[in-house]
Amino acid sequence: MFVDAAEMLAEHESGSDPIRRYEDKDGKVHYTTAPLPERIDKRAAQTRMVREQIQKKRFVTAQELQDWANTVDGAPGKNKVLSFANEFVDNVNIFCSKVAIHPGRKDAKVYSFGKSPHEFGDEIMKRRKPSTLTKATP
Repeated sequence: MFVDAAEMLAEHESGSDPIRRYEDKDGKVHYTTAPLPERIDKRAAQTRMVREQIQKKRFVTAQELQDWANTVDGAPGKNKVLSFANEFVDNVNIFCSKVAIHPGRKDAKVYSFGKSPHEFGDEIMKRRKPSTLTKATP
């Protein structure tokens, strides 16, 4: 009964000292009237930043996302940014796929917003670098 009551109060966050629900790093659920721990607020901010970056770019490679994360204050680190991005993939709004951007190289992991990465033909062509292999002339 106490947990049900806490859940109900946390859901509505009403009153002068609203009850807030959060999970710690081990996944345990806690209830508090204090502001949420900074770790939770920081993660929420980082999550929002990554999602906004994918939406803004509409088509971004994993490498570009990692490079962006290294240069922006408050963004998740280079190694964590892809974990954040993978959480958003729902194949409705945000997609993730391997795309052949550079001929002769392995496919690049790409995140896109609004449509499948394979539907961004113009964007792929802009990023495509000419193959370093040339045909021998007779």
